[in-house]
Amino acid sequence: YADRQGPAEYNKLLARQRAEAVKQFLVELGVPDPSVKVAAVGPDGAICDEPSRECQQLNRRVHVEIRKLTHAAATSVRAVSAEGRESVRDTNDQP
Repeated sequence: YADRQGPAEYNKLLARQRAEAVKQFLVELGVPDPSVKVAAVGPDGAICDEPSRECQQLNRRVHVEIRKLTHAAATSVRAVSAEGRESVRDTNDQP
């Protein structure tokens, strides 16, 4: 998403770049690249239409939707703790 300031095409591009940055972050955390889908909405998805700075900041956002995989589709997940320790877990295993 993007705010309504500036040209519409620029805002659409900015929304795409914002979404791609989040995708890259998720991939770096271990989410498989093909499983992350990106869509850019631009200013059309505004949640606030007032011209105030605070309102426009609300429109500069990314929406992340997480869907549960079927048991057969789940494989493994790589996790990195805040301390930098990495672990890999087979999602088909019970916790």
